[in-house]
Amino acid sequence: MVVISSKCNLEMISNLSIYDNTMTYENLIEIDASKPTVKVDIFGNRDVLRRLHKRLSNSMKLYSNVGFTHSEMVTWALILFSSPVT
Repeated sequence: MVVISSKCNLEMISNLSIYDNTMTYENLIEIDASKPTVKVDIFGNRDVLRRLHKRLSNSMKLYSNVGFTHSEMVTWALILFSSPVT
């Protein structure tokens, strides 16, 4: 399991020792796009979701939003996942 977080939280999350890998939002390109992926989103950051969707394309099998701090996210996610990846 991989967790993606901000730089300021990365050390704390890494020290939990419960994830296979931790990375920052800036390093999304390191995610293995060949593996089926499930994204559980806590914050709903539009830019991160767009970049993940572009990187993972058809490998993203499920997107679950369990919370969000970006209120525009709900409508935007519906548009994103009904549109082809460009």
